[in-house]
Amino acid sequence: MNIREQHEWQRYELFRKYEKTMPNKTKSPLIAQSHSSSSSSI
Repeated sequence: MNIREQHEWQRYELFRKYEKTMPNKTKSPLIAQSHSSSSSSI
């Protein structure tokens, strides 16, 4: 496992923990925000 893969795994683990502690409602604004920011950068 290289450093980049390890970093991706750590980010995934953090997301899993965050997902457990927060209700599902908080996930959708995050997704919407990421989509809007990516579309505006184009």
